[in-house]
Amino acid sequence: MTISPRSLVLALGTHWDVIECLVQKSREQLYLEPAYVLAIIAKRQPQLSTMECEDILRKLVNSGLLETVARGESLQINSHVLTFVRSLTREHELGLSAVLQARVNAIREATDALNEGVHLNHMDMMRHAAMNLAELFRQISQQLEQDRHAILELAEKAKATDSQLSASHRYRQVLQAYDQYVEPMAQMMDTGAAGTFYRYLENAEHALDHAVDTL
Repeated sequence: MTISPRSLVLALGTHWDVIECLVQKSREQLYLEPAYVLAIIAKRQPQLSTMECEDILRKLVNSGLLETVARGESLQINSHVLTFVRSLTREHELGLSAVLQARVNAIREATDALNEGVHLNHMDMMRHAAMNLAELFRQISQQLEQDRHAILELAEKAKATDSQLSASHRYRQVLQAYDQYVEPMAQMMDTGAAGTFYRYLENAEHALDHAVDTL
């Protein structure tokens, strides 16, 4: 289904309150369950009945603001909408390493699907898996860039804090970011046997090359 940019923007304006909440949640969770989205709709518009909330959910999907994850009922925010809303709300909070880990694991699953498609000579399966990989690569690149800015902002904020305060107090958030994000990320990005990121990327690259050779 092709959705025009104009209708997407109009739908975003209509459902801004709900989408803004979901964008904030997306920093913690890669996919959204319909029940969670319905709960957000009910919270933002308490005057609506259950049937009316369900109707809003259908409109969010039909308008293209939310997309159904392949082979499941989970939902995700349209990538263009996600980028647009984050830029407008200046949301540069540091993302959770678990979200990036989920995307890295999704690369492995998409790679397996691509290999299966090649084995079965199933063009639609290969096409879908390749598109999924491209989207995951884009999301990971975007998140890493956003997180880089978030870490720099934390450091700059610490520098600007009252110099009479102790260094441990001023750089508390920076230290927390290291413990909760930088260290887990370093382990995941390790190029050795313990790391998963580059191993999955290499496997995806080999699978894509094999698919091209097959075609």
